[in-house]
Amino acid sequence: MTSDLVVLAAAVLALVGCLYKLHHLRQRAAEPGTPALRALVVVLGLLAGVFLLTPRLVAAPVDAALGLSGSTRLAANVLAMVTCLAVLGWLLYLSRPREEARARLVLHARVLAAVVIAILFLFALDHPPVTTEREFTGVYTYLFLVYLGYVEVGLVCLSWRYAARVEAPLMRLGLRIVSVANVLGLMFLVTEFLYLLEHQLSIEVYGSPTVGRPMYTAAAILFVLGMTLPAWGPRVGLEALWWHVTRRRAARRLRPLWTVVTRAYPGVVLDREFLAASPYGGRLAAERLPVEVHDGWLQLRSHLTPGDVRLIDHLAVRRGLDDADVAAARLMVAIHRKDSADGSAPGAEPPVEHLGTGASKTLVADVRFICDVSKNLRSHFVRDVLDQINA
Repeated sequence: MTSDLVVLAAAVLALVGCLYKLHHLRQRAAEPGTPALRALVVVLGLLAGVFLLTPRLVAAPVDAALGLSGSTRLAANVLAMVTCLAVLGWLLYLSRPREEARARLVLHARVLAAVVIAILFLFALDHPPVTTEREFTGVYTYLFLVYLGYVEVGLVCLSWRYAARVEAPLMRLGLRIVSVANVLGLMFLVTEFLYLLEHQLSIEVYGSPTVGRPMYTAAAILFVLGMTLPAWGPRVGLEALWWHVTRRRAARRLRPLWTVVTRAYPGVVLDREFLAASPYGGRLAAERLPVEVHDGWLQLRSHLTPGDVRLIDHLAVRRGLDDADVAAARLMVAIHRKDSADGSAPGAEPPVEHLGTGASKTLVADVRFICDVSKNLRSHFVRDVLDQINA
């Protein structure tokens, strides 16, 4: 009873989210991201239907009225498959060009149509009564569970991969939550498949057939939260809180790198009295750290020699290291050249233009990168490079 009420609450949340995004869709009908937004509206509407038909509180009276046991469960299962297709379309339109996403979606829709026809045929041949202990019965359920598991695996991979690429924090968190919900859904499908085999083949599976119900309930709630989080999260202050925590964490991680650079060139540091006089002093101070790091690098890069760059790149390739290790080594070698008594004078043309972040990267990606540089300042690779330079 409790799980049914929770699923019905998820249906209400999905319906509210659908109506809200539908209003949003009408306002953005001519904008480029319309296909993904339209797919999201469809997903939330279908989810509301699935969660409404799934609980036994609803299914039992409807089956009794129709005089056909399992008909409501069949409708919920078909809606669940269509919902998975809609979620797949939403992720495809988010992560791929419009024409490619449409072509892939059409292919998956044809597969779904074939599966639905087969399921309806099998249900007509075999539809045993649905009970509280055996909510998934009948031969058609095997095909339903296999198809749903196949699509769920694709949804987990696609949502997790796209979350790693998106910059918007709440969108990234929402996609992670969707991935977790899909994993729980897979666990639920595997559990139901095992207990279906137990019933059909008369084998013994330990535990209760109702063990999958909490997984389904948790997956339903998490899925709705993940899909709607980018919409309501900023309104309740989650995005501001995320940026506040992230800014403080980045400032703490950048502090060692900033200290090393500003000791070499103190002139790049902005007068802290100006920051203290601003109502956004704390935020500006955190944002100044990466700027002053790059300003210091503009001064330090001329102390590198082409031989230093070749040596660092050669050692990094041999050890399979990434750009953050290379940037940390270049920075420390440049400071070493500047501070050494017999070091060469700054060159007219620096052998390296930037610290390691290309012009195509976003500001968030740049801060993440120099945080990794800060972490690698005292690495074994940097010490080995400095030892070879000294030798």
